[in-house]
Amino acid sequence: MIAGDPQTLYARALALLPDAALLTPGIKLKQSAPQGEGERLPNPTLAITDGSVTIKFHPYAIRDIVASERG
Repeated sequence: MIAGDPQTLYARALALLPDAALLTPGIKLKQSAPQGEGERLPNPTLAITDGSVTIKFHPYAIRDIVASERG
């Protein structure tokens, strides 16, 4: 989780990674914004994978998401 503005999630997450890691053959990036029916918060996600391990960056803590659903 990278707390902050959902609109800047991708830039903030990529800034944490060394350029060499992003240029390594086999590394793939995927941006998405999945949203389940009735969810109140946007859910932009950045996933980085080498095919066997995937790291996902989200802008909200689980507590924030649960609290928003109780709303």
